[in-house]
Amino acid sequence: MLLKEACARSGLTKKAVHYYESRGLLAPGVRDNGYRDYSEEDVAHLREIATLRRLGIGVEQIGSILKSADKGAALEKYRYLSQLKMERLQTVQDCLSTLARDYDVERIFDRLQCMEMDEYTLRERMALAFPGNYGLFLSLHFGRFLNEPVDTPEKRAAFRAVIGYLDEVELYLPPELEEGLRQALAAQDAAALQARNQAAMEDVLKDPQRYLEAQEEQIRQYLEFKRSEAYRNSPAGMLEQMLLDFQRRSGYREVLLENLKVLSCAYRDYTERLQRANAAFYKRFPEAQSLYQK
Repeated sequence: MLLKEACARSGLTKKAVHYYESRGLLAPGVRDNGYRDYSEEDVAHLREIATLRRLGIGVEQIGSILKSADKGAALEKYRYLSQLKMERLQTVQDCLSTLARDYDVERIFDRLQCMEMDEYTLRERMALAFPGNYGLFLSLHFGRFLNEPVDTPEKRAAFRAVIGYLDEVELYLPPELEEGLRQALAAQDAAALQARNQAAMEDVLKDPQRYLEAQEEQIRQYLEFKRSEAYRNSPAGMLEQMLLDFQRRSGYREVLLENLKVLSCAYRDYTERLQRANAAFYKRFPEAQSLYQK
């Protein structure tokens, strides 16, 4: 079919269709007379693009979604970002209600100043900074600690450092490893999986000694498996090694984690508890240091 009909059936303008073609989102056939020839599949593609755009997803992000083998899993990140936007809008609504009631400009001014550098921005940047849904999992993990206002010079400097890091960081995963990560996460609801991980970690941190004693045999079997050549050469093993290498060379610990400690007392407390649990773990399983302290 010709462009006019494709536009009518997709609800898009000619300029929009040409733009999406120029960005590589679709490639219609070309007739002998030079006119583009749009197939039923092209129209379905255009309707898919139009739907995602109307949901507020950017063209670059749409490209990654269209290429995904599990589009539902790929969309999870953008559903989460939409949730953050709604939370921000609710904060604005609350400020308007308060201002309408008592017109305390100074109090609302201070609150909005904090919103200029608030947890939503960090959580959004984190979700978008890494491939696949890896960023979503990091954002869900760290986001729960980012509920404190950025209200001191030290916190503002830490905030800028984290934003700068997230803007510059690049994590490249070979296609086969990115696909392995996608498959590992695709079958899970990201928030639910993260909640289960957090609950399991809290159980460990509550009483590390008790947990290590109760799980000693399973942990020893797991460490033996991780030392095996089969694991090292598996997609999971190679992915873990690549992520560890990335953390070492990118400033993940020195920039991201250290500044998050400045931004959040809750995160600082969490890392102190984690260090104590790690010390107990390595004391009981010294052979694990070669696996995790590289």
